[in-house]
Amino acid sequence: VGKKAIVVAGGRLDIQGLEDDTCPAWAKLQSTVPPSGTAASTDCPLDHDITQGDGSFASVDIGSTPSGFGQHHSSGTFEVDKDEDGNKYLTQVVGWKGSGLRIFLDMTCADPASASNNGGKYRFSFRYRTHEGGSNGVAIWLQLQRTDGGRRNVGRCPAPIDNEWVTCTTIITLTDVETELLSQVATTMETKSGKTIDYDDVVFEAVARSHKLTVADPKAAACWGSRPNDEILITNIESSGGWADQAVKTVQSVDDFTGEIDVGQTKTVGGNPTSLEDDIHMASEVAWLSRPIVFEAEGDGPSNTIKGALHGGHLIIYHTPNVAQRIEGVEIHNFGQQGELGRYPIHFHMSGNVAGSTVRKNVIRESNQRCVVIHGSHEVLVEDNVAFDSYG
Repeated sequence: VGKKAIVVAGGRLDIQGLEDDTCPAWAKLQSTVPPSGTAASTDCPLDHDITQGDGSFASVDIGSTPSGFGQHHSSGTFEVDKDEDGNKYLTQVVGWKGSGLRIFLDMTCADPASASNNGGKYRFSFRYRTHEGGSNGVAIWLQLQRTDGGRRNVGRCPAPIDNEWVTCTTIITLTDVETELLSQVATTMETKSGKTIDYDDVVFEAVARSHKLTVADPKAAACWGSRPNDEILITNIESSGGWADQAVKTVQSVDDFTGEIDVGQTKTVGGNPTSLEDDIHMASEVAWLSRPIVFEAEGDGPSNTIKGALHGGHLIIYHTPNVAQRIEGVEIHNFGQQGELGRYPIHFHMSGNVAGSTVRKNVIRESNQRCVVIHGSHEVLVEDNVAFDSYG
């Protein structure tokens, strides 16, 4: 039977992974509630180096922002220092009241301003530190600044503690005008000149919005969100359809009463999939990709440029007649051995009559060779399984 095999030869395999075997494995998409606003594309340059006030690149450790930073009001001085662990951080000696950190943004990565963008959310976050005797009288405000000169205060940092890093973060909901004209996020300070402030872990990033959906089976919400990090597959996420327009999403929360399933939404898996409310003939399917019991194999053997190693595990019911097998509620990852005869994720081989055997509500993901193979075996019920991202 070769390597990495699960073999049943003469005995009975009885696996029931679902507490409720009436939970649907998949269902038609009933309706969707798109997010209000559009997150910035993950193609935005969110990992540029932080630059010093003169525009020269200094460090990749200080933070992650779309562009770079400069001195607010060009006051004080900035230097890049290292702590005892070698982490780089930014030090500012404050020039006068009002000076602070100014981060220049590349908002071309956001969608053009429109009514649908109103409500786009972004997170502005960093940590800062004052030195001995420097916390007295220091207050840091967060501010948005536009190219037309408009500005808005959006938060205030927690009070500093000498010689300790303090995290400052705020969630900003942009207006349409800000989405179009925003150029900088900045800190402004109420303090005396000569104070020394350290900055680290500077971030300005889009916040994923909520996208809710319902499916035709009312039990789906309760079943599919029963465990943390359950995943679902949405087929044809663009209304135009297409073979590759699917998205795998993690269930964030469910509402058993309304049947709504809340999934995190970003622009890269956006679109508005066709639901039964849109077209009863072309509605997308939604499949549940997670199960409580998981079989997963490491890969080796021959490889290709798409997947890499093409030999995973395999499961075979081998020459075992007149024994009812049950394989239900199992998640199988990286099984099958491409190019090897008889090496499949689930395989009944020359077992004759196996009346009463069931292969139900399983998920086969990333198979290297086929999914369920019944060879020389009879009376096997294969029902309500899901296969995704599989060869053959």
